[in-house]
Amino acid sequence: YGWGVQLDNWPGFAASPGAHRASFWARGTPERSLVAEMRVSWRDASGEELQAEVLSSPVLSAEWVRTARELTAPAGTERVWVEVTGTEGVPGDVIDLDVLVVQALSAP
Repeated sequence: YGWGVQLDNWPGFAASPGAHRASFWARGTPERSLVAEMRVSWRDASGEELQAEVLSSPVLSAEWVRTARELTAPAGTERVWVEVTGTEGVPGDVIDLDVLVVQALSAP
């Protein structure tokens, strides 16, 4: 059932409550209708999930496409965990991912 990748840094990166931007670049096998979903999980100091949000790419082609969205980490956020998954695909399909970012946005 599908595919997925996650970073090997449990319980995730240090983070804080407030405005953030999440983004990633992806491309895939052009003959298929592949979509990549980046799940951003905001966690407290003990690793418990407070909230999760998903960014979905458009259908991937051989051309790189950037998917980005502004998110708000809830109160109590200490860590952020990221994974990228998809429900489509067969053996031999290729999906390239690059520059996965979750960054805090500074106040204006």
